[in-house]
Amino acid sequence: MLNELLHKNPFEHDDTVEKILSRLVVELQEMLSEDSIVTTMIFDDVTQTLNPGPGYDGFPIIYVEKAKNLPLGVGGCGIAANEKRIVICEDMHTDAVWEPFLELTDLSGVRAVWSIPIYYREKIYGTFAIYHRYPYTPTEMDIRLSILMSKHAVTAFTFLRKQEFENMYQLISEHAKDIITLASPDGTVQYINPAVTDILGYSQEDVIGADFSQFIPVDDLDTVRSFNEDLNKAPSSLSKEFRVLSKDGRVVWLETVAKPVFDDSGNLTQIISTTRDISERRESEEALVNSEKLTAVGQLAAGVAHEIRNPLTSLKGFLQLINIQNGVNPQYYEIMASELERIELISNEMLVLAKPQAKFLESVDMVKILKNVVFLLDTQALFLNIEVKLEIVESLMHVCVESEMKQVFINLLKNAFEAMPRGGKVTIRLRETADSVCVEFEDQGVGISPEKIQELGKPFFTTKEKGTGLGLLVTNKIIKNHHGSLVYESELNKGTVARITLEKQNARAAEMKLAANVVE
Repeated sequence: MLNELLHKNPFEHDDTVEKILSRLVVELQEMLSEDSIVTTMIFDDVTQTLNPGPGYDGFPIIYVEKAKNLPLGVGGCGIAANEKRIVICEDMHTDAVWEPFLELTDLSGVRAVWSIPIYYREKIYGTFAIYHRYPYTPTEMDIRLSILMSKHAVTAFTFLRKQEFENMYQLISEHAKDIITLASPDGTVQYINPAVTDILGYSQEDVIGADFSQFIPVDDLDTVRSFNEDLNKAPSSLSKEFRVLSKDGRVVWLETVAKPVFDDSGNLTQIISTTRDISERRESEEALVNSEKLTAVGQLAAGVAHEIRNPLTSLKGFLQLINIQNGVNPQYYEIMASELERIELISNEMLVLAKPQAKFLESVDMVKILKNVVFLLDTQALFLNIEVKLEIVESLMHVCVESEMKQVFINLLKNAFEAMPRGGKVTIRLRETADSVCVEFEDQGVGISPEKIQELGKPFFTTKEKGTGLGLLVTNKIIKNHHGSLVYESELNKGTVARITLEKQNARAAEMKLAANVVE
């Protein structure tokens, strides 16, 4: 009988805790003596109490009511569950544990009981209680059968809990708005939830079994492959933004958070990822960047108008001289051409800032960008009695989006100007190391407290009286997109240093990609 029970599967489809215990109560009742009454108590995780389960059908209602919400440590079952051990009472009339319940046990016609906890790895599920109508000492076979039933109950509950979790995960996965993916280390999709249809238009059958890189635009393939390589070394989850081609040909921006799964030997076995559509967010960020460009142009307008007015005055004067004089001095043409070039340079710089530009990574001279920015703000510096000093090399090439990098430099230089209402000096330093390019803007302004430095770059936080709190937010976003960082060092009433560090590794990869496109 024991051997048969040992190999029996206690779990059946669509089981509940009550069904499992009811079945086990019947089986244990058949194996024990006719005088035995098998009952169960079920542990409630919420109230941390025990409640009567299957087996109490023949007990008086008053006894069942008394047994409800039984605290751990009270009564035989409460002690068994609390201490996770078998509790044997051979005669309730002589056992102090049962003294508070004697009136009820006599009413129920029971005299002896032993309680067996149902638990696994410190988690308590409930108890079995086997009552006898007369004083009784359980045999070794009684105890073995009871323990075996307890183990069967644990096995069944474990299966039940696992099935509940699987059903819950499936429900979450199928109704989640984000794409949930399970992939092999080589990128083959093993599972993807229905959200892929809502976001990208593909069916699950279109994607499962396919290499997901086939849905990635060519320009983003290197980013995705590099991300997958990083996952092989990552101890925890990583995130990345990239583009994907939808089934109808649209380009959709996605943000994925992927977590690698390793086996006991440290080998990558699977990649679990959650991905969401961030196209609207990217559009909002782009609109914010363009808005900040227009703000910068508006603030520069007065100074630029003055810059253009000077060469225009010279041109008008020389045209009048040419008109009055019979002979034309060739030197006039040289001066006029120089002034026209100056107007053209100023106009071009304004257009780069104001007009939406196609974003192309290209190798540009950082020195030239800095000089053009200083040129644009030169009139404002003179008006504020500020000297701008450049400590730079003759030329330093770096791969970036020129218009965005120019916007960053303008924002930081304007911030330096506004920190010095009484004038002073701004020093701009440009240097490079084997791994990075560093640009510093050092002012002699009022400085920033350590508390406020922590807040810089957060939306709508500003230290200016009429600031929007969005300039540094945009600046940080641009620098992050260029694989760089922006940090501040400041001391109140002494000045601030804003330091940009741009990684060369990513720039070199982009430069090689540009070169390859040229060769093609």
